[in-house]
Amino acid sequence: MTTTTISFNKLFAWDGNVRKTGSRKGIADLAASIAAHGLLQSLVVRKDKQGKYAVVAGRRRLLALKALVDAKTLQPDMLIPCTVIGRDADATEIGLAENVKREAMHPADEFEAFRDLTQGGMPAADVAARFGVSETVVRQRLKLADVSPKLIAAYRKGEIEEQPEHAYYWFYAPTRKATLESLVRVAGQRWQIEQAFQTAKGECGLDHYEVRHWQGWYRHITLAMLAAAVLAILRARGEKNSMRAGAAQRPRTATPTHSPFLAWMARH
Repeated sequence: MTTTTISFNKLFAWDGNVRKTGSRKGIADLAASIAAHGLLQSLVVRKDKQGKYAVVAGRRRLLALKALVDAKTLQPDMLIPCTVIGRDADATEIGLAENVKREAMHPADEFEAFRDLTQGGMPAADVAARFGVSETVVRQRLKLADVSPKLIAAYRKGEIEEQPEHAYYWFYAPTRKATLESLVRVAGQRWQIEQAFQTAKGECGLDHYEVRHWQGWYRHITLAMLAAAVLAILRARGEKNSMRAGAAQRPRTATPTHSPFLAWMARH
């Protein structure tokens, strides 16, 4: 196994490459990275009888290089760093080892690396161009890098799910008084309201209306929500009486679970 440089026009993709699914995904991003930083990892190749070299590991890098050559960003005879293996080497095993043993960068590290680049003076647009992502993606990741250190630490430890769904909110609040924890708590109350609406739709037909004017819609919504409040009050009273009567006198059917919002209405 030797390391050398080989002209790009002497390289071709090996048909037995182990990565067959999603091999073309993200090629544009990889090409942008190579154009900005160069090829950081050499290709693994094997020489054939015609004097050309089959790329047995690094097909995506080869495709990214081809995209740059087609765009005339690189010259077809550019020298590419390669590791040459012997003809008797097991190319499948080498290709599998390169792909299986590779560990992806943790998203939290990526967020903070983007932040360090921008704090060092690189504009978000330049970061996006050099890493093949949109400027919006960069700005979103910069926002994630600025969340509470406690949340980042929990994310690193795996206490937050590996691929969380990120939500972004515009908010209006005094900067000095509104903490991140309070903003998260307020944003989370949205789901209680959503649950209350779903309960009202199922029990009181909140969404079962067909009107020609806003007054009719207003009457329907008002009556449906009033009915939902009455049901919540009756349910709360029934649960309270059931608890007093003891376990032996509880109804056989399970009491359905309802929204904390409706329970709050029942107590007021």
